[in-house]
Amino acid sequence: MACLVQAILRQDEDRCRAEALARLSENTDPDLAVELLLKLSSSEVFKMLRRLISAGHDPAKWLLPKLQQFFEVDDKQACELAVACRASLPVDHVMSTLEECETRWKHERLGQKTLH
Repeated sequence: MACLVQAILRQDEDRCRAEALARLSENTDPDLAVELLLKLSSSEVFKMLRRLISAGHDPAKWLLPKLQQFFEVDDKQACELAVACRASLPVDHVMSTLEECETRWKHERLGQKTLH
């Protein structure tokens, strides 16, 4: 049991280190920062991407090749981001990505719309 706890603590420490590296890299190597947060499945990637967009970066650089990963991290935030960045993202690309994604979120969103 103690070994399992130590392994979990090490994993948590590694995750914290990777998140810290991502934050430190945001201004100097935004590609690395976004990649790290996506690999960690951290919803912090959305806040970071919004900051990068505000700083003048083109969101398509990250969203086009990795849109499905963004949906896997947080489908609601990814959808909101795709809508906010619609000028940079071809609709066909977004729709084809959505078709490849898990359908759970579609049912939830459609269910919410039919309830209202």
